[in-house]
Order: sequence, then C-alpha cells, then structure tokens
Amino acid sequence: METKAHSWLEIGGKADPKLAQKLSESVREKIQRGEFLDKDVRYVSDLSRPLISETLNVSDQRLQKLRTLCQLWDVDIKGTNITSHRKYVGPIIVAFKRALLPIVKVLLKDTINQQRDFNAASISLLTDLANEIDRKR
Repeated sequence: METKAHSWLEIGGKADPKLAQKLSESVREKIQRGEFLDKDVRYVSDLSRPLISETLNVSDQRLQKLRTLCQLWDVDIKGTNITSHRKYVGPIIVAFKRALLPIVKVLLKDTINQQRDFNAASISLLTDLANEIDRKR
C-alpha cells in the first residue's frame, strides 16, 4: 500500500498528522494479517465521506473529543492474550478458547458490522450537533 502524505486526513478542516499516521499503521497491520486486501484499501481511499457538509466550527476541546470518538468507533472481537491460571486443565481451556474464537467471530460478524455502522452514524450526528451548538454561540 502506498503511503500518502499525512495531509490526507482532516477533521473539522484541520489536518491531524498524528491520527493519520496511526490510521496508516493500523491499515498496514491489517493488510499484513490478511484482514484487508489492496482492492479494499483502494475502494475506501476513493470514497469521500466528510462528517459534515459544511465547515466545522467547534472549540478545540470539542474537536479533540470528536477526534477521540473517530479513533474509537471501530469495534472488533480480540483474543490477543488468552490465558488460564489453572495448572493442569489450563492448557486445555486455552486451546478450546483459541479454537472457539474464530467461530465466534464468524457468528458475530454481522452484529459487529451493525455496531460499526451505528458508531459511525452516531459520530456524524454528534459532529453535526456540536457544530450547530458552537455556530449559534
């Protein structure tokens, strides 16, 4: 994946190179794990989905909160550190949980996608509301 200059990401009309770098690294990691394909990245990079259709005029404090929401909207089931404190049956429990995790991910895929859509829509609505409140002040 080609890495563009970090001015490609703007929130409220302001560039956020730190967030852009974090997002680029996350995408690279997901490509390496096979979660994203190059064609998926190209498709998404061609999309233009601004949070609002006008200029964002919010306080720096609100802007920081919106940036945090934009970083946290993506949810996933993670089983990164599956352990057990039981001495003898622990390895069996861990093996069972590791074998079960991919099945659970498949079963909950649609639910996770719905949650992501809801989170994205909520952030968009909150951005509109924050913009409207600050514009009226």
